[in-house]
Amino acid sequence: MAGAGKRGAGDGPRKRTYKGDKGPGERRPGAGKADRWPETGEKRPGAGKADRWPETDGKHPGSGKTGLGKHPETAKTGHVPETGEKRPVPGKTGRRPENGGKNPAAGGDAASGIRLNRLLSDRGVVSRRGADALIESGKVLVNGKAAVLGQRVAPGDRVTVDGKPVPEHAPEKVILAVHKPEGVVCTAKSFRGEKNIVEMVGYPERLYPVGRLDKDSEGLIFLTNDGDFAKELTRASGLHEKEYEVTVGKAVTDAFLARMEKGIFLKDLEKKTAACRIVKTGEKTFRITLVQGLNRQIRRMCETCGYEVRRLVRVRIMTVTLEGLEKGRFRAVEGDEKARLLKALGGAADRTDRAGKKAENSGKKTEHLGKKTEHPREEDGASGKESGAPWINWPE
Repeated sequence: MAGAGKRGAGDGPRKRTYKGDKGPGERRPGAGKADRWPETGEKRPGAGKADRWPETDGKHPGSGKTGLGKHPETAKTGHVPETGEKRPVPGKTGRRPENGGKNPAAGGDAASGIRLNRLLSDRGVVSRRGADALIESGKVLVNGKAAVLGQRVAPGDRVTVDGKPVPEHAPEKVILAVHKPEGVVCTAKSFRGEKNIVEMVGYPERLYPVGRLDKDSEGLIFLTNDGDFAKELTRASGLHEKEYEVTVGKAVTDAFLARMEKGIFLKDLEKKTAACRIVKTGEKTFRITLVQGLNRQIRRMCETCGYEVRRLVRVRIMTVTLEGLEKGRFRAVEGDEKARLLKALGGAADRTDRAGKKAENSGKKTEHLGKKTEHPREEDGASGKESGAPWINWPE
């Protein structure tokens, strides 16, 4: 019996054989753990897994996956067997063979025109979010019919809001630089006992603030009706400079400046601030330039270092400054000033795209390696650049 049962390296994989005819050779379902059917030698599949049926050329008719033998009455998205057209997903714009692909809920060709909420925003009626609320409430009609969310409108469609026709032309695009005083909130909404930035300015066209500035702070903020500008500024929010003058309750030390400059881990936000530039301007004052916009960021940073902010003024956003603008007043950003702002904004947007692609590629590599990446905390002694902070070349 010596050597019985032993196999050589070249014998190949072990095979189990059973007597009996294999039959049609199709897999059939079974309950329990995977094993072999004694009468066919075929592997027994686990319960609930895809199996094979001879009458459908091997595909289970109840399977939700695309393939041979798919049940024609499946509720999942597929192809309509009578026409060969793609079956539309309920509630979404799709191709319908009976009307040449036009969405019957839209007031025009679904492949042309613009979204209704954007139209209402561009025409100065209301913000896109506000437009969606009006549409849901049934106050918006397109060609006499109630509009639906996501609807597109084509040139020539008649749009009314509360029975009033929407203006045919968009208002002139405006960007205002506003010196917000303390106590004014940066929102277009009205709150009892609160004065918002839009009411304070009182501009004849509908404008809205871009970005935020704490109620307890003062300084520069933009108001606009230019949706593209607002989108680009928000999109580049991690890569455009904002400069502040800050007064604190005690003497500013070199150790405080060094700690603020390299970035601080904020426990309540579970985030480390990006590296910044900070310069002492007086015994209890300093200027700080950020590329972030965390909620009450400077106040939280100072509090972490044992300092209390007594006064905080934003004096610059990118290329636009507060110089010559008195508290509570505003001016239009136009001409060369507007050209410089848009040029700087375009550069920031490009850096945002590159940073996003780099982060995406880095994330794929991390996922591939099966590792979890965490930003180092302040106590790790890492600089803002090492912690993955958005780093820029500071202008001299």
